[in-house]
Amino acid sequence: MTYQFDLIDRIILQRLQENARINYKALADETRKSMGTISNRIQKLLAEGVIKDFSIITDPERIGYDLTAIINIQIDVKHLDFINQELKKIEDLFAIYNITGDYDILAIGRFLSRTHLDQTIHRIISIPHIQRTSTTIALRTLKEDFRVHIPIEGWDV
Repeated sequence: MTYQFDLIDRIILQRLQENARINYKALADETRKSMGTISNRIQKLLAEGVIKDFSIITDPERIGYDLTAIINIQIDVKHLDFINQELKKIEDLFAIYNITGDYDILAIGRFLSRTHLDQTIHRIISIPHIQRTSTTIALRTLKEDFRVHIPIEGWDV
């Protein structure tokens, strides 16, 4: 179910995505609300699952993960739920999607080396009911931003 939020929630979400360390006073000043209101709004957004977590963003290449691979996976779809659960256990995969088309699942991961990628692919293909994989290696990352654009223009405070 989609959470119904107003301009204040939109501003809070947008600013937290820009800087998760922003303080409540800055948010209160921008929205013209009290710090208590801001705190309550953030707690509600957390309780409703709109905000999943607060985290840092690392540069994968700076810590040695300079190989990104996109892995298409074809499966016996009768076992989709089981395979999804098994794939979610593989920590090197940072995104897993059920998709349409020739393949059923698309997984994206970061790896330290080709050997590391090869080991992960072998782990994937060892999962029962996986029929085939096709792997593409990214040569350059041009854009990678998992923040959601939340428009606030045109809304009144």
